[in-house]
Amino acid sequence: SEYTLSSTIMPQLLRNVLLRGVQPQSPEYDQEDLVKHLAEIGERGVLDKATKGNLGSGCTFGDYEVEPEIIDKFNKGDTFLAIDAKEGEKVSKKTVQLHDLITADNFKSTFVYLHMLASRQISLENILDGLTFGGKFNIQRIFSAVPLQFVNKYAFEKPNYDVLEILKIIE
Repeated sequence: SEYTLSSTIMPQLLRNVLLRGVQPQSPEYDQEDLVKHLAEIGERGVLDKATKGNLGSGCTFGDYEVEPEIIDKFNKGDTFLAIDAKEGEKVSKKTVQLHDLITADNFKSTFVYLHMLASRQISLENILDGLTFGGKFNIQRIFSAVPLQFVNKYAFEKPNYDVLEILKIIE
């Protein structure tokens, strides 16, 4: 497209979730890509352990400040943004406690959802509401048909704009 959004405006994890409807626990979301996308957001502590295979080294959901209220909602089946997920992409049905260890098995299926998405539910729902004009425009239907690389190139290619470029867009 002629005009793109700044690539710094929305991390790739959120582009996948909000724009494409691809959840972290989806088989479509490659583990290696997920790790890169978390690194982009600055989740180094989690990633150092995940990439070294040390997730079972004593870190719990509580260690990463996943709030008890979020875990309670999750355990009751109250999830958000996963409602329209394709079959097989729903958030794990297993219950979670603050003292549960983060493992390779629950890292992608549960931890990323609770730590990165559910903990930011209000802001993410409001961003999605704005992007879809209050649900009138199904942005996920459009972007889910193409790979993330396409979305990155045609909607978020340029990292920065100078004043002249912004003025040209406004005109």
